[in-house]
Amino acid sequence: MVSPVFVVLCDYGLFDSWRRRVSAIGIFDYFSAAVFPTRLRFDVVSKWMADEGGSEGDFMIRIVSPDRGGGQRSVLWSTPPERMVFDLFTRTATNTAHFDLQAPIAGDYQIEFYFNGELIHTKALPVIPED
Repeated sequence: MVSPVFVVLCDYGLFDSWRRRVSAIGIFDYFSAAVFPTRLRFDVVSKWMADEGGSEGDFMIRIVSPDRGGGQRSVLWSTPPERMVFDLFTRTATNTAHFDLQAPIAGDYQIEFYFNGELIHTKALPVIPED
């Protein structure tokens, strides 16, 4: 099983593989927009921990639209599966992903994280209208 150490939304995320360090610049919790549809540009920076024996697998992130009643959500964006290899000593792995998508309406979008095809975590992405 894989669980999050942290998941951050930011303007710019960077992973320095030489120093094994992650940086997140411009951290935020929501978007606000004057008009819809609106363009959302952001990065997701995350660090994950694997249980004993978990060493690698395919990692994917999906952004889904707000629930339009009856549990209907559509996928707005999906990253291709990426091989994630966990450090043998710390059992952790990091990931950064950039998103540039159009939000058709205000609402609670959702970020879904998958490891080997299994949903392992969700994070809310509220998009609210400006006053």
